[in-house]
Amino acid sequence: MNEKRWIKNFIILTAAVTAGVCVYTAVLDPFFHYHAPLPGFYYKLENQRAQNDGITKHFDYDSLITGTSFTENFHTTQFDSLFDASSVKVPYPGASYREVNDNLKTAFRTHSGIRFVLRSVEDSYLIEDKDTLHKEMGEYPTYLYNRNPFDDLKYLLNKDVIAGYCLPMTVRRLLNGKGGVDSFDSYSAAPETADGQEKAADSRRGGDGKGECLAEPRFDREGASGYTVLLLCTAGLHCALGDHVRAGNSVQTDTGAGACVFAAALL
Repeated sequence: MNEKRWIKNFIILTAAVTAGVCVYTAVLDPFFHYHAPLPGFYYKLENQRAQNDGITKHFDYDSLITGTSFTENFHTTQFDSLFDASSVKVPYPGASYREVNDNLKTAFRTHSGIRFVLRSVEDSYLIEDKDTLHKEMGEYPTYLYNRNPFDDLKYLLNKDVIAGYCLPMTVRRLLNGKGGVDSFDSYSAAPETADGQEKAADSRRGGDGKGECLAEPRFDREGASGYTVLLLCTAGLHCALGDHVRAGNSVQTDTGAGACVFAAALL
């Protein structure tokens, strides 16, 4: 009898601990799978394929910067300033068109009134099959993308998520650390780009950091009302947006790695 009671108690305790860990992960939700960031906790942005889907679903924005690593060093603050927007950045290094397109479908399914989409276009991918996924990028966390609640255990009981994200978030909160979310400017960006953002901004202002940008794009915001504007970019993009000049309904930038043009198209 004692054996049966011990086994029963062990099963109950194991189930309770497992359920508690699942609730703990779901409440903090460092990958934003269930909800937007909670106030009081600090969320680090550093795992693109795990966090991008949640960012796309649950963050508040009206514009989206996405694509391959070409877009990693783009600054949402500069984009927002240029186009009077509120944007998020969700790059996928080595992504195929299929991966980026799936994320855009999620964005349009969960957000109405998206105003701008800035995405990279790689001409070498134009000859790929439309459903190609680049398997060399590693295993895709499909359990975070699908709508199947049962495979969420791979997330809720993931030791890397708990030890690498949830516990540090909890300790920071207990130590009265400031809550918030990493800047999208620094998300995925090369260290020298993220750290040198102010220096780059000073350069665009003329070097002393006191003047305004040399030029701003001319864009008919009122004429684009009610549409989503697709901005396509290609060539020389492994750097932040640089000096911009007037170019009709497009923005031409000199990034130092070759000029690139962001062509606007109404959808």
